[in-house]
Amino acid sequence: MTVLAIDINDAGLAVANADGVLAVEPGVAVVERGKILTGDQAVAVARLRPRQASSRFWSVLSQEPGSAGVDLPSAAELAYAQLSALWSKAGQSATDVLLVVPAAYRSDQLGLLLGLAQECGMPVRALVDTAAAAGHRPYPDAQLVYLDAGLYRVTASVLEQGADVAVRSEHALLQSGLAGVTDAFARRIADAFVRATRFNPFRHGETEQALYDRLPRWLEALQREERLELQLPYGGEDVRVNVERDEIVGAAAGFYRAIAQLVAQNRESNGRLVVLVSDRLARLPGLVGELARLDDAHIEVLERGHAARSALLAAPRANGGDVRLL
Repeated sequence: MTVLAIDINDAGLAVANADGVLAVEPGVAVVERGKILTGDQAVAVARLRPRQASSRFWSVLSQEPGSAGVDLPSAAELAYAQLSALWSKAGQSATDVLLVVPAAYRSDQLGLLLGLAQECGMPVRALVDTAAAAGHRPYPDAQLVYLDAGLYRVTASVLEQGADVAVRSEHALLQSGLAGVTDAFARRIADAFVRATRFNPFRHGETEQALYDRLPRWLEALQREERLELQLPYGGEDVRVNVERDEIVGAAAGFYRAIAQLVAQNRESNGRLVVLVSDRLARLPGLVGELARLDDAHIEVLERGHAARSALLAAPRANGGDVRLL
């Protein structure tokens, strides 16, 4: 029996089995000449075709026309296209599937997701709450909080530990997710190019796309380096600029403070705190350092695909019957 877990998060849909993480791709779609591109293929052209691109279809999952954006298929159609592509690429041999789902999904959205998965031919066993899956490891005598983010939402889930783990409450920063902070970093870098060279990457679709293509690599480098040389192609040449880490990270200062406050406001008045930080958030340069300033708190950075892999350990074996929400 091969069990597969799929973590539904628009900042990075993760597919895992007992051997490890099989795929991670962003929840982005682009409609090009009637064909729907998803994941990394869509990200590679999304800035060139902004009117044909959508990154909200997972967060607003719906069959309503226009739910994914003007002149685009419904959010459900785009979600189905991505889910089907993931299943074809990584899941055909699976005998059981666990869908790891955000707590924000309403019952109608969970039903719609289940219908899309079954339309793909997935043998879905159960739906598992993301935070509960991520926090399955016990932390005795500590309050446990799971911190995660999608493209348009940040959540702090307070977990209750006992014989099993359960989500006691979820608290969110609405309309404030990884898409917004990524745009803030991109604008700060574009401003650095303008000040140093008068070259504005946002004036041309090709250079804007090139900036976003390189941004994840630059942010990763800024986790280690205090100063970085950035370059972008333009007019057959490479335009270069040097930036300081504090200058770029400063663009996210308010976002980081809001996340730290979200955790602080929902911690118990005394006792040790353990904060589990998803890899999606931990990749942001400087965020873990901001969280480390919380009093008497242990910050643990989770590996890529952690919630999906943990769901495989936490979920019971299939025993027939209806699909359950765990």
